[in-house]
Amino acid sequence: MSPKPLNRKIDELYVSDTKQLEAYELALKKSLEKADKLVSTNFLINAIAPIIAEIFIAIGDGTRPHDLSKSELVEIIHSWLVDAEYEHKLIVSKKLLASKSLKLFVQMATGLAPVSLDYCIGHVWRHIQPTMYRLLSFAPISDALIGDIVLLDERLKRYSYGPPVDSLQQLLALIESGNINMDFIADPEIVMNDNGWHFNLNGNTVDIDIMVNSVLDAPQILTVASPLPQRLIQKLLVEPIHDKLGVRTRKDALMETVGDTGTIPVAMMGRLAKGTLIGVDAIAECFGERPTFWAKGFIQRLDK
Repeated sequence: MSPKPLNRKIDELYVSDTKQLEAYELALKKSLEKADKLVSTNFLINAIAPIIAEIFIAIGDGTRPHDLSKSELVEIIHSWLVDAEYEHKLIVSKKLLASKSLKLFVQMATGLAPVSLDYCIGHVWRHIQPTMYRLLSFAPISDALIGDIVLLDERLKRYSYGPPVDSLQQLLALIESGNINMDFIADPEIVMNDNGWHFNLNGNTVDIDIMVNSVLDAPQILTVASPLPQRLIQKLLVEPIHDKLGVRTRKDALMETVGDTGTIPVAMMGRLAKGTLIGVDAIAECFGERPTFWAKGFIQRLDK
């Protein structure tokens, strides 16, 4: 996870101006007019890539040095958003040790290191997210494409949902003092034994007796053990919008029935409505129009 910029002055480097935001919104609306022909996230990437390139150029000497044109930067941005393994000198390499990447991102967030293109992408994306969420929620696009959009947005949360700088500075202090070992974080082999778990990564091994899962579960309704969603799905009353996402809902949060033949009197908000709603678990969305739609619908049903 990379941290959010330290203060408002640094953060404003990544804010789109009114003209850029209007261009982004217009591009998405034009694409959604032909929603039945959209088969990939390219329409989303094409709308934001020019804005990111303009902002990266505008930061000037504050970025990693380059002499690339806007169109060349757009091509790099597109390549990286399409392929997470894409490498370029303007992008922080995944081959760096985690502790070194962490330190580099902290320095970028505090204005002490040149900004990398991926850091810029992540935070421009963060500021444009509310517009994206508003336009894509309930959009008439295929379930498969919704899944791809959510996957891309989740990937960028490494930047857009990063913790405050001081949290990662504290983590760095614990690493550098030897209190946290980062040697096993890159997908180790894990085997249970009588004492707990045996970790093996490239011949480096360790045994541990405690593990804490700090990762929020995926918004996958099919894996929820609660009886209510299980029964609704088993009886074919509702279905997930995608096998890795949540159920279909209307604007008032009522669940849609299978085949979109109506609704059932059960409202669903939050992560398990992800799919119909994009970005539903963002803190900002808790205070937006979605809870208002639900509340008004609830009052109307209560009056009946």
